[in-house]
Amino acid sequence: MTDNEESIRQVMDVLTAEKEEYVKNAKARIAALDIGFAEKEASLEKIKKKLADIKLQYEKIDSSRLETEQPTVKKEEHPDQLSE
Repeated sequence: MTDNEESIRQVMDVLTAEKEEYVKNAKARIAALDIGFAEKEASLEKIKKKLADIKLQYEKIDSSRLETEQPTVKKEEHPDQLSE
């Protein structure tokens, strides 16, 4: 093998090692992003559940308030009763 070929092989080895390191780091970053995304998704699901619970409580309060409120009935006065 000539010196030129040896130099090319060494450069290729270095480039291959750098590429492998880059790929490894990229995969690690992607995995970290996936974990972060999963955590955010779990937080969002918790928030959705809390909102659903609040909505249910509000609906219960609203329906119980409607049940306890009696409609007001106006007593109509006839014109001839006004003069009495």
